[in-house]
Amino acid sequence: TAFIVMVLTYMVGVHLPDWTNQLGALPESTAAYAAGLREGDTFTSFAGKPTQTWHDLENASIALDEKSPVTFQLLRAGQSLELTIPAGQAKAVLGELQPPPPPAVVGGVATGMPAYRAGVKEGDRVLAVDGKPVRTFTEIALALKGRADQPVPIQFERDGKPFDLTIAPMRVDGTGEGALIGIEP
Repeated sequence: TAFIVMVLTYMVGVHLPDWTNQLGALPESTAAYAAGLREGDTFTSFAGKPTQTWHDLENASIALDEKSPVTFQLLRAGQSLELTIPAGQAKAVLGELQPPPPPAVVGGVATGMPAYRAGVKEGDRVLAVDGKPVRTFTEIALALKGRADQPVPIQFERDGKPFDLTIAPMRVDGTGEGALIGIEP
């Protein structure tokens, strides 16, 4: 069985998600913030290597020499900026970086799950959960937390037109805290 899975994986391929080269939230208490990085910065090169995605940043950081400073080339509000990370701090800074959360646009709908049964389609944008506006997938998950098996009004947008659905999320765990409707970014 494992051999068949391996062959199918090779033939079909595995899609690994990647994010554009923009920084997500950076609390002021982090080494990354102290180094001058800010939420929304777009990194264009790291250690002299071009970076267009997070995988590019990971690849550029593999051969880091912790004994030398490292340079980040950035765009901030349309302006080029160069930041130098002091020797020995690059790994700590990189460890605190994260991409922005994915927007509340449905990238996939799991067959048989509540969203599928309700008619949600790829490309739909979630506007609000239980009357509260949402902008990211993280906010959707937080709004559904503790609402397993309870009908929840969710406002979507498709082709520029808003519409409302009531969806009862499925219980993920025995506590009822985890609740899924079956959508992904």
